[in-house]
Amino acid sequence: GYNLNHNVLTGEGQNREVDASKTYLAEGRIDLPYSPSATADGTTLSLTWADNSGMGDAQADDKVMVAALNGMKGQAITNVEVATRADRNGTMQLPSAWTGDNVDVWMVMRRGEYDCSNSTHLATLPL
Repeated sequence: GYNLNHNVLTGEGQNREVDASKTYLAEGRIDLPYSPSATADGTTLSLTWADNSGMGDAQADDKVMVAALNGMKGQAITNVEVATRADRNGTMQLPSAWTGDNVDVWMVMRRGEYDCSNSTHLATLPL
């Protein structure tokens, strides 16, 4: 519902596309880390962020969840525990079949089974 109500679709008719930078995968009350970013070296996705534990609702043991979408292949993968907030970095391996494609990457912080942050779109990366 959020995505449809917040203009994430661009274009007209059969030329409609989703603007990944505006798309939410999750919505919640947990604070995101500061300065999250993603880069790719081949099919290895590298993520970094600043640890803001103790600020707002941020806790050092919050889990970093990452989602990667290959729109060209219509495939997505997620890792629900890449690292913790206190780790400040993590990696995720993407399928070798994605080499040469572009991948959209999102980060979500999660705690327990049901608590999470808003998602944030980190980048569209060429592999």
